[in-house]
Amino acid sequence: MRMITKVMAATAAAFLAAIASSASFAASAFEGTWKVKDTAGKDFEITLAADGKATATRGEGMTGTWKDDAGTAVITWNTGWVTKISKER
Repeated sequence: MRMITKVMAATAAAFLAAIASSASFAASAFEGTWKVKDTAGKDFEITLAADGKATATRGEGMTGTWKDDAGTAVITWNTGWVTKISKER
């Protein structure tokens, strides 16, 4: 009986770990490429990847990380700037 309990506990732990890891990589509505304007009104594109990386076509090598924060994509760039993208409702 003890062996069955240990096996069931190990199986449950593995199942919960799998759910937690897949939840951290769940698709976000912000993943993809966004056409935006800079503060001077010039068009550029921001790409938000599933792994949390961000790139932009403005400037050379503009990279950063992003996260979905309560319905807003918050991007922190390697330049120190922060960009927020919110969907219109």
